[in-house]
Amino acid sequence: MKIVLHIGFHKTGTTFLQSKIFPKIKDIKYLGKYYDKRKNIIDDDFIDYIQYSEYFDYRIPQQKILEYSKDSSILISWERLLRPYRLERNAERLSKVLSIFDDLGIIITIRRQDNLIWSRFQHDSLLFKTKYPDQLEKSLFNFIEQCAYPKCFGRNNQCSCMKRGVKSISLPFYNFLNICSLYSFYFNESVIKILPLELLEKKPQLYLNSLFDFLDIKDPIVFDHYINNKVNSRPLSQRISRQPFEAILANILNYYKYSNKKFSEKYNLKLDSYGYY
Repeated sequence: MKIVLHIGFHKTGTTFLQSKIFPKIKDIKYLGKYYDKRKNIIDDDFIDYIQYSEYFDYRIPQQKILEYSKDSSILISWERLLRPYRLERNAERLSKVLSIFDDLGIIITIRRQDNLIWSRFQHDSLLFKTKYPDQLEKSLFNFIEQCAYPKCFGRNNQCSCMKRGVKSISLPFYNFLNICSLYSFYFNESVIKILPLELLEKKPQLYLNSLFDFLDIKDPIVFDHYINNKVNSRPLSQRISRQPFEAILANILNYYKYSNKKFSEKYNLKLDSYGYY
């Protein structure tokens, strides 16, 4: 039995995969977002238990997965599994939950950081109604903060995940080299698959070929039907002009260029062709 875990990042084509690709694959059971919740064991409570429980017992989520799989291969996709808080503890917990599976895969989807952070900032700004010209710069932090989630919700949020009315963005969290090195330590580098959004946008056939090969799936019906689907971001009621933020976004990309080059070389990704460095 094979188990594959897709942990994010968010804003990297995850909605497309979760709604258009993963549920349509016949040879693997899909558990994750956009799946029928009446049948799905992977929900907010399941994720919260792994991430936030102070009395964590890895056998509880492990048993739920075993009961559902019934010796079938399964794919779990939920980008909330990868968050800026408690990174190492969560990676360790996931490794314990999945320790009984001999055939294991980890999918990490990425996107060039200036575009990823801009998409994230648009989403958070519109969600929290905090559209101010300087808020992107104010929301950036060069360290990973602690968060009191799920206790941090509410109109008067004073948690460290919120700064000056806009959700904070931790720059180290988007250092792909460090994040993938962390998961390589707890799982094994050979089981990790990196998929850049830019590859999906420019060469969808190559992207899906690579994905299906990693999943050991050969399904031409799914492949042919979805290969020409366009990847679109979810519609927002309003849009924020990117132009005033271009200088900040250029600095953000410069911040990651060195680590992006090392990351690309380590995993043979050729990210320079997409402007990562």
